[in-house]
Amino acid sequence: MSRIALLSSCFPDRLIPAAQALRAAGFELVCGSSSGTTLARAGIEVLPIEFFAKERALLGGRYACASSAVLGGIGGRRDVARELQELASQKVRVIDVVMIELPTAASALGLEEGDREGAAQCITRSGFIADAAALEAAVLNAGAVVPLTSADRAIAWIRLAGHGSIDEMALRVLAEEAWLHLQAFRDFVAWALALPTPDDVAGRSARSPAEP
Repeated sequence: MSRIALLSSCFPDRLIPAAQALRAAGFELVCGSSSGTTLARAGIEVLPIEFFAKERALLGGRYACASSAVLGGIGGRRDVARELQELASQKVRVIDVVMIELPTAASALGLEEGDREGAAQCITRSGFIADAAALEAAVLNAGAVVPLTSADRAIAWIRLAGHGSIDEMALRVLAEEAWLHLQAFRDFVAWALALPTPDDVAGRSARSPAEP
């Protein structure tokens, strides 16, 4: 059975070379509607995200949402037999590579810098929150799953993997990059939705109760 890569980007056109390279390496591709449409127009075969549409609790209730099958396919621990057995019994395929590029500035959404309202609307109406959850699941299961945050990173990983040059340290670096990318996205979401960032909360906690 071929391996599966989940792809999504706030710049869908950037996915094309990475998708071509992944297909050439034998991967099946799974995409959301926007990214999937872009790749299909480029003649690249993709599985729709609905392929994973199973709204049920998985892995002992660790994932219980509309995206539970996607998250379970990413987060299922490959060295825990009961988790693999549960995924197999629910006909959920494991996902081996997660390449997700999230917006970290208004310009990534085609908006002018400082357009907080436009950014908030794009974020709340898009699948970026679900994408972030998928990337986080990949980071937490790094080693079994490869977390990538750009098409360039994906192409470089494919080349290195083809030469057997990927080791534990390289995967750790990819996981750290993905985690930093997630933090930048969350800071952007906090700004767009006028929410306090972790730094804001930490700053307030450091002040005495008498301080404003």
